[in-house]
Amino acid sequence: MGCDLWTRLEPTLVEFVASIIVALLGAVIAWVGAELRRKFSSEKSAAMITSAEKIAAAAVRELERTVVPAAKEALADGNLTQAEGERIKQMAVDKVIAFVGMGLSPSIAASVVEAAVHDLKTHSIAKSL
Repeated sequence: MGCDLWTRLEPTLVEFVASIIVALLGAVIAWVGAELRRKFSSEKSAAMITSAEKIAAAAVRELERTVVPAAKEALADGNLTQAEGERIKQMAVDKVIAFVGMGLSPSIAASVVEAAVHDLKTHSIAKSL
């Protein structure tokens, strides 16, 4: 009698266990895929920001050597107006976005440029001391 019960239940039990294993395997594969996407997305974002920082520093130095002197010379008192300073910063932001690509948001590009301007001013002040 017990053997008949097992014979009848065995195929159902095997199917049940197999479906649980397949479901668990699917969940594990989905989780691993999500973790890999998150990791590579983070690494890509970090690489993009590092590139943006380098490009921003180069763009700010270039504009400091080329555009700023001409802009100061054109003004009567030799000092940039706030509007002129903002225009030059926007030029740097545009350069950063052009080189890094459209994946970089304008607000992040502006922050990176602002940090590069600050670094340039800090280093210029430190050199003059």
